[in-house]
Amino acid sequence: MRGKVESLGLVSPSFLGTLALSVAIAMGGGALALTAGCSSSQSTFGDGGVGSGPDGTMGGDGSGGIILNQKYTGTLGGHMEGGPTDAGYGSDAFFAMDPPLMYCGVDGGAPPTPGGTPTCPSDKNRQGCPCPTPGMTAACWPGLRVDRDLGQCKDGTTTCVSDDEGLGQVWGPCVGYVLPTPGATGAAACQCFSSGQWNIANLSPCFYTEQGMSAVYGAASVLSGGSITCPSTVFPPTAPTTWSTDTLKVDCAGTFNLCFTIKAGNPASPQASDCVVGQACVSADYPTANTVQTFPPLPGWADSTPAQAACAAQFQATGGYGQMTVQGKSEYCEGIGADDGGAPMVFNTVPYCGADAGPSCQSGGSGTFGQ
Repeated sequence: MRGKVESLGLVSPSFLGTLALSVAIAMGGGALALTAGCSSSQSTFGDGGVGSGPDGTMGGDGSGGIILNQKYTGTLGGHMEGGPTDAGYGSDAFFAMDPPLMYCGVDGGAPPTPGGTPTCPSDKNRQGCPCPTPGMTAACWPGLRVDRDLGQCKDGTTTCVSDDEGLGQVWGPCVGYVLPTPGATGAAACQCFSSGQWNIANLSPCFYTEQGMSAVYGAASVLSGGSITCPSTVFPPTAPTTWSTDTLKVDCAGTFNLCFTIKAGNPASPQASDCVVGQACVSADYPTANTVQTFPPLPGWADSTPAQAACAAQFQATGGYGQMTVQGKSEYCEGIGADDGGAPMVFNTVPYCGADAGPSCQSGGSGTFGQ
């Protein structure tokens, strides 16, 4: 079987990310390998984005109980410096109007109740509230508990001073604290999640045809040693075990479900009705913020129905695009990526190549998301 390689490319200026790909066409019958990729293709996602179609499902519910931010867990200490003695108030007295930061990680538990009184809780060290030793300093927080130490929010410092009447000592002014910016999102709103990046090494589909037949079937390619291959030797094709490796970096720990979906249609104007050529999703916990973590590999896929074959033929004839979607929950229970209808949110739409693509064609791509 003889073959040839053609470079294809398509760039749409209406999207933040561009995706280039090359096509290997086997003459007669055989496989057509589309090598999708982009040079630093980036886009954004955050609350308020738009998702459409069956672009994956939420992976896991992020359950595991509710506790305070780790800085508050355990015995009364850390931020809870000095203050009045515990007068036996229940947690509702402290948390009804100023609840603690919720935690949706795997190590759930009940938040500890501060000491002191609801007016002078030991975890805030409010100005004018009793303190133990003149001259001692401690962290103080005049804001809401749910915002403390997230994003731009940070504690101030207060000093224990003698009160004006000489009857004891109290905490002085809280100096240097930073509160949320009104109307902001992400870090400026003192939220844990604000940005991250998903990087995929291989986004290339293969298209298989049989000599003398009009049917076209799509399937995942395989990236090995820097080369894209179409591994299936039968028609219709079989799915490889793995499509691609991938990594994730986010500024907040949590659970994420990420999908890459290839559709036939116009990348400049995606429609909910655009048919799906192929899709691969991966879901996992992301335990450590601000580190590049290897996610489970995207699984291989292959078309197997007449409807999928028709979509693959449409993609070959008129072109198409890939979409990255996300849905998840941060360790502090913030919903990430779901639109108002609960569907995963599209954060990167990237066109596959046209016939005039040049050497910019690559095998992988990435999407950067943020508030």
